[in-house]
Amino acid sequence: VQRLKRYFLNQRDSKILMIALGSNDGLRGYPPKAIEHSLKDLIKEAKKIQLIPIIIEWKLPPNYGIYAVHFEKIFKKVAIDENIGFISFPLEKIATDLSYFQKDQYHPNDKAQKEIAKEICQGYRNWVIHQHDL
Repeated sequence: VQRLKRYFLNQRDSKILMIALGSNDGLRGYPPKAIEHSLKDLIKEAKKIQLIPIIIEWKLPPNYGIYAVHFEKIFKKVAIDENIGFISFPLEKIATDLSYFQKDQYHPNDKAQKEIAKEICQGYRNWVIHQHDL
């Protein structure tokens, strides 16, 4: 969070901050409350400098069990608590196709990047439309 704060304090052209963080913390088994706290800290700092934060949901593989269930709830909860935009898990359509993942079967490969970008762009479009309707 500190590195990001320093970076964005110097970026006056930025208007929106898409937050796609937390998945590696989840893979490492960090406490969900700690991940939530870090995300909320980043959002508060973004709002202080008039950035509009939007959070992107991440999920873990099913073998993470109940931890994955708690982890996945973080992103929607943070979006609601902080009243910010929310983009659903951008790997939903490709998550079960191993051809989109590196050998570790956790991290997306180059082939996946186009699909992930399409999903994030669609989520952003949906958010913009929703904002216009309010």
